[in-house]
Amino acid sequence: MVEIGWVDLYLKLRTLKPSARRIKFNALHITNSQTGEIMSQHFDKVKGIILEVLDLDDASKITMDASFDNDLGADSIAKFELIDMLEKEFDLEITDETAQTLTTVGAVCQFLDKQVG
Repeated sequence: MVEIGWVDLYLKLRTLKPSARRIKFNALHITNSQTGEIMSQHFDKVKGIILEVLDLDDASKITMDASFDNDLGADSIAKFELIDMLEKEFDLEITDETAQTLTTVGAVCQFLDKQVG
């Protein structure tokens, strides 16, 4: 992955033709400068929802790779509550089939990046 600063990005975009300046923001990832972990634009909001539903004391457990079952200890009721809160917070509907694929924090964030933008 190539890291580029905002100023460099702006200067490069200015040299492009107007039609080539469009960026797909759902493909834009923010990297945590301390850990190097790829973040999502929705990570902080998802993290807050997880902290509230699972009543966790240690927020550092919530990473993009954290599994709801193994790492965060979510049972089926807690996962249902998480899905419900995500639907309300982001004003969307998550099907049962999709909910079964959302097994990690990163999977939830990627889903939201695609659905919400």
